[in-house]
This record gives sequence, C-alpha cells and structure tokens, in this order.
Amino acid sequence: MSPDVLQLFCRHLIGIGWYEGRVNENDEFTKTPDFYGASGFLLQLHEELPSFCALITAGHVFTDYQERMSKPRMGAKVHSIFDSWGPYSRCKTRIPFDLFGAPAFVTYDEKTGVDLAAVPLPELVLTLLLQTTIPFRKANWVHQRDISFAFFAMLGLPNEDAEQITKHADVKSINTLQNPALLFLDPCELPDGIAPASNPQFVGRIKPCADLKSVVGMSGGPIFGFCKNSNGPLAYWPVAIQSRWLPERRIVIGTLLAPIALTIEQDLEKFLRQDST
Repeated sequence: MSPDVLQLFCRHLIGIGWYEGRVNENDEFTKTPDFYGASGFLLQLHEELPSFCALITAGHVFTDYQERMSKPRMGAKVHSIFDSWGPYSRCKTRIPFDLFGAPAFVTYDEKTGVDLAAVPLPELVLTLLLQTTIPFRKANWVHQRDISFAFFAMLGLPNEDAEQITKHADVKSINTLQNPALLFLDPCELPDGIAPASNPQFVGRIKPCADLKSVVGMSGGPIFGFCKNSNGPLAYWPVAIQSRWLPERRIVIGTLLAPIALTIEQDLEKFLRQDST
C-alpha cells in the first residue's frame, strides 16, 4: 500500500501505549518490561459541540489490563497516547496520559457483542490531538443503514510490528516505535462453534495478501466501509470498533459503531437537557 494512502487514514488513528512487568518493593521493574499497545480514535459526542469528543477504544483493553494488574507484584508505567502517523502530525513525542486512571465508560460483553471504552479527555490533551487528528462526527455514521459497502478494512497498530528502540529496565530509557497497518477484510459468517451475540456485529476475514501474523494491538481501531459516492470518488465510513480476533481462522469481530454512537448521543442529550433546567 502507498505510504500516502496509509497516512491519509492515519489522520484518524490514536495510539495507546504503556509498559508492564514485575516490580520490586520500591515499585521498580525487576527486568526490562513488556510493551503493551492498543488503538483508538476520536468520536465527536454531540454534533452541536465540535470539541466535545471522547477517545474510543475496545473495552477489553481495560478489563484485560485490570486483570493483569490484579496479580501480585505487577506494575505498569509510562502510559501515553500519540498520533504521529497522519499528514498533519509534526511531532513524534508521546503525550503522557494514563488512560486507565481516567474516568471512562467501559463495557465488554461477548454475549451482547458490545466491546467499548469511551474516555473523555482533559482539555489540554484533547486540544493537542485535535491539531493533528480528525474525529468522526455524526455525518460519518448516521446514514450507514442506507449504504452498500463495496469492501472493508481495519486500521490499527499491531504489536507484532512494534520496534523497541532501547532495552533497559529503567522505563525512562525505553522508546518503542509502533507502525500502523491497514488490513483489507472480506465479510463472512461466524465460524461454527462461536456463539452469535445478541446485537449485530461486524465479522470479516483478513485477506490472504496480508502477511501479518497477529492483529493484537489493533484492538479499538476503526473498521472502515468503502463505497463510491454518487459523484464518483471513493468514500469511506467508520463501521465498527475492532474487538475480537480468531487467529486460527484469521477472522476479526467488531462492535458496530452507529448504535453505540447513537446511544451516547441520546444519553448526552438527556444529560444536557437536565443540566439546563
């Protein structure tokens, strides 16, 4: 894929990163910690409030983190978010921000098919991200029922391609470079043995041309649907949030974005009406 094309889609991509490992009594890593990453994007929560956005990622990113941190002598440090791959990005510096310590709406339920974390960001962090990142707005998801998509792709930051530049137990000396990937998908049915969720989900198989072995780290990234506009050019919409990964079958399962965004908007509208009375 052309670097320019990938860069175009990366204007929506936000990386989430941190380091985990065993710690001693002084809360210091006992050896070089492991890098963990996830993907996300900004969603405008109310069409009349352009700067009222939340960082969206997968809910299981939070629940898996909490499970690991519940084990004895486990610690995590150097939490950050970053957006250094888009055409508007001019800085490679990560933004220090502990996603897991911030107030967030988190749900992960395989039975209902909802895997979502929505994190309102501090004003300074959001201001920095809005300089280089384009949020998805209501116009990007509200008409999806009326669209017949020609093909699909998922965007994110696979841990498999992450490059740890320096290796040292001192996290201040560690730097990890993540490389974005855009993988094309063929819609498919759920394989035998996988129970369908009570809510509709996106299900797609990664095309054979992709040589990536694992999509771990792409959780929370957007799944796009593509079609031609009436005037000819190719257009794309955010269809789902990447959630589950079935490696043996190379199938990904995503939480549909439109129902989630509509619910958030309706709940927020109720809150704003109550607040104004």
